[in-house]
Amino acid sequence: NEEFFLIHYSFFIIHCSLFIIHFSLFIVHYSLFSLTLQQSNEFMIRNILLVGFGGGLGAMLRYGITLFCTATHVSPTLGTLVTNIVGSLCMGILVSCFGQSPLLLMATVGVCGGFTTFSTFSIQSVNLLQEGNYGMAALYMLGSMILCVGFAALGCFIGKCWN
Repeated sequence: NEEFFLIHYSFFIIHCSLFIIHFSLFIVHYSLFSLTLQQSNEFMIRNILLVGFGGGLGAMLRYGITLFCTATHVSPTLGTLVTNIVGSLCMGILVSCFGQSPLLLMATVGVCGGFTTFSTFSIQSVNLLQEGNYGMAALYMLGSMILCVGFAALGCFIGKCWN
């Protein structure tokens, strides 16, 4: 019974998040883009709000996937891997299909960033490779993996020491 509830609850969160994303895209398109803002501070405030809103949506989507994996007894590692792959795919699609805009900022930095920061890492790696910076790309990818896993292990060690 608890598993049934968790599955339906996770789908509910995912569907609500997707609805909010579609609704927010509609609102952003027809209101914020039609505004003529004069000062750079107004642009910055708008962008901060868009990124924050998108980040909340991405985090809700991520939480929905976590609930779904828990309810269906799917490995959390597999859920994270799938999340990172989907986030990277979405980031790549968004960055390569759309130009600079507040909507792109909300979708990439906000939604994808809230969903997973691995998507940002992935697109930055691809950009380095596309620019021909192969050494820097290799250093960035290897360094990121070693450092992130190393610091995760360090965090686990510190957490165990505190208990």
